Amino acid sequence: MAQTLEFEGKTYDMDKLSKDAKVQLLNIQYVDKKIQDLKAEIATLNAARMFYIEQLKNHLPQE
Repeated sequence: MAQTLEFEGKTYDMDKLSKDAKVQLLNIQYVDKKIQDLKAEIATLNAARMFYIEQLKNHLPQE
């Protein structure tokens, strides 16, 4: 069975896509993966930031 691409409500046969179309598809996949990785990194950094804020609160002089 031929692979297909679903894009903007249409189905395309991957074997019939031009080389340039396939390159652009790879570019989109690469960028999507980078975005996913960066979102995960941001989540980790936000968690670390919250931890450091709590640590700062614990180390400030009591009033």
